[in-house]
Amino acid sequence: MKNKQKQTPNVVDNRRLHALSQLTLAVLLSLYAGSTWAEEYFDPAFISGNEDSQLDLSFYSKDGAISPGDYLVSISVNEKAMPEKMVKFVLNKEYKLVPVFTPKELQALGVDVENVPMLKRLPKEAPIEDLSALIPDYRATFITSDLALKLSFPQLIMKNKSESEVDPALWNDGIPALLFNYSLIGSTSRTDGADIKNVLAQVFGGINFQAWRFRFNYFGNYAKYDGHGDSNSHTQNNFNNVRLYRDIKSLKSTLQLGEIMPVLSIFESFPFKGVSLSSNEDMIPQSQRGFAPVITGYANSNALVLVKQNGNTVYQTYVSPGPFRIDDLRQTQLSGELEVFIQEADGSVRKQLIASSSLPIMEREGAFKYEISAGQYNASGSEKSKFALGTFSYGLPHNITLYGGGMGGSDYLSSVVGFGTSLGKLGALSFDATMSWAKIQGSDSWKNGQSYRVRYAKSMLSTGTTVDLAAYRYSTKEYYSFNDANVINENGLYAWGRAKRKNNFQISLSQQLGRYGSLTLSGNREDYWNSNEVNKRVSLSYNATLKEINYFITYNIEKRKDEHNNWPEDRRLSVGMQIPFKIFSPAPLAEKSSLSYAINTGNHGNTAQNVGLRTSLLDDRLGISVDQDYSKEKHANNSSNLNINYVGEVSNSTLAYSYSNDYNTLSGSLNGGIIAHPYGITLARYVGSSPLALVEAEQAAGTKVNSGMGTINDRGFALVPIGNSYNKNPVSLDIYSLPNNVEVDNSIHQLYPTKDAVVYTKFNTKVGYQVIMTLMRQHKPLPFGALVSVVGDEENTSVVGDNGEVYLAGLLPQGLLTVRWGNGAQQSCQVNYTLPIERAAQDKITPVIEYTADCQ
Repeated sequence: MKNKQKQTPNVVDNRRLHALSQLTLAVLLSLYAGSTWAEEYFDPAFISGNEDSQLDLSFYSKDGAISPGDYLVSISVNEKAMPEKMVKFVLNKEYKLVPVFTPKELQALGVDVENVPMLKRLPKEAPIEDLSALIPDYRATFITSDLALKLSFPQLIMKNKSESEVDPALWNDGIPALLFNYSLIGSTSRTDGADIKNVLAQVFGGINFQAWRFRFNYFGNYAKYDGHGDSNSHTQNNFNNVRLYRDIKSLKSTLQLGEIMPVLSIFESFPFKGVSLSSNEDMIPQSQRGFAPVITGYANSNALVLVKQNGNTVYQTYVSPGPFRIDDLRQTQLSGELEVFIQEADGSVRKQLIASSSLPIMEREGAFKYEISAGQYNASGSEKSKFALGTFSYGLPHNITLYGGGMGGSDYLSSVVGFGTSLGKLGALSFDATMSWAKIQGSDSWKNGQSYRVRYAKSMLSTGTTVDLAAYRYSTKEYYSFNDANVINENGLYAWGRAKRKNNFQISLSQQLGRYGSLTLSGNREDYWNSNEVNKRVSLSYNATLKEINYFITYNIEKRKDEHNNWPEDRRLSVGMQIPFKIFSPAPLAEKSSLSYAINTGNHGNTAQNVGLRTSLLDDRLGISVDQDYSKEKHANNSSNLNINYVGEVSNSTLAYSYSNDYNTLSGSLNGGIIAHPYGITLARYVGSSPLALVEAEQAAGTKVNSGMGTINDRGFALVPIGNSYNKNPVSLDIYSLPNNVEVDNSIHQLYPTKDAVVYTKFNTKVGYQVIMTLMRQHKPLPFGALVSVVGDEENTSVVGDNGEVYLAGLLPQGLLTVRWGNGAQQSCQVNYTLPIERAAQDKITPVIEYTADCQ
């Protein structure tokens, strides 16, 4: 059969055609939808001029009906939106279209399958076509025009979980992977008649296998010196942070082995080699993390409860008549007043105020954290004392948190107990006391001492004032932390000569000034046992933006009382600004360019200035900056600097040159990531300490992933970081960057990675051409509503619209189509087609081919 083609294939904007099949279907349905009578019949002759091709529309004459099959639908469960999903629809006994689910799918939708006997006894993958027979009050409403499926289940069979909770069954440990993140840096310098060359290599590497993670850091350095008749070189290699860890999901905890540090901040942190089992807060829903007050009240009817902070709604829910309890507020700011509004069914509103304050150590009521660790101290130049410790924190009623712990070893014992509490409008306060018994190196006697710590925080949102943290610690002369006990000698001095700390006070205040910027004040004071030395530091900073010009002013004072009771003082004032060129010109280059200036002066007359120019090109992939330092000091190096940075598809690279009267330096760096996995080897810009998505999309090279965070390579893969472990993370293909002959069924996938997992996801791409085909039979268009399927790709189907036109995607250059518009022998035909590929290829935008073919 010779296909009849138009002389020139027209180009159609394919961005409007992704939903053309659905649109055609919706138009078809709208023609038949409406009030239905006992047995309504629609005469196909109204929409087809071909009387011999009677289209069987008896199925479509049902109100809102569509044909059975698989549809990508948006789902809501009890009015809560869920991720899009492909759902199979079948006809039930009443000839109505109903969705089919398995028990596993119902569990993912929030149904407590284990508490529904009829569901519990079914295999997890068993399809259920008549769900209403198992759950009497179940309802399913399919809005065909929007492809939206609304599901209603009895609340009693739903899992009682917060909106942010993710079913652990969705957590994905990822695929086996060998991963490396590398940084290579090289430099050559000439200074004072000598040549110095340096090569540095840093590698962050590891292995993923099921739930296990192995990680290490490597640092290597090669340096060579030539000058003044001398030549030497040295090499340094070092592995550190070598560790093995995995999740214990049933405990919502993490098991670690190797070079690690304590997780909870109850004892002073220290490095050690050993084993640790500790709570993993990331595995808890976001609405259950940290501290938040419990809100209780009483509703007279079905009421809406709104919780606001600083005028913004932070929580809302519907409650039934009677007492209610809200214990899943997200962690609030350090302090602030909560407004609770109870809106009854009759429209009346009641309001109550709750003052809330918190500190990082605090937990909400009923929350429990713990850590159990054992090993030996691991710091260079120190003792290697062995130890075991256990710590906990627990949220009590009335906004009180109790925490404590104990540590023991052959030469060290310690215990700590403390509490934190919200004081309402007065802020949040915590207090703890630590006792220690230690044998110091070089001494056979035990030293017993105490340390006391008070912390306070408050935030006044109405004025923008925040006391971020005010803390005071006092330690007696005989008190030793575990760090102290391993690095201090019998004279009470650290290896570097510093005495043991006695008092320490620190505070940080911030004030928001609205459009006038912000002001921050921080200070620290500490003194030491067996020493007259006192250190004082105060820093005041102001930041603001005026007409898109950024300003900053910083003033620092540091005073140190030495052994001779002198107070040498160092004062330093810094002022700077950054001026974007876009305020002067709308030109594209001006939008990406800025000028900066900073001056730094001290009380000893030393003043330094810096002026710089920065710009970016190639869609921000290429960054260029030049700057000049200037100082009047006698031995100052007034250097000129050039930096060029390029962000590639799979690596970042820099080139820098610095020049002054005393030296010149040329340096460069290359950074990137490599992952070996069951599907091959994939390169990426960065492989760090966060989950990764390995994305496959066949024949989609060049397609952007997650707004350009990655790009599909020639093998069909991309590697992109996804930030939230144990939570929903969308991974999306940019359909506007897809190749001309590629389409994707669903451009967004939701992933739920565990910590540092590499999760594989494949997008189902249709490789082929997009075509609007006019189907003719005996010189007449095929009837409206006829079903078209691609032989060899039966899932690729569409519906004939007006004038015999049908939109199809993913067609090969040659193929066979089957068309059916009824059950009769004369109500079907086939199309052998050959697309005009040569003419379509001449269009560089994205051709959607218009093509006419005979159906025989």
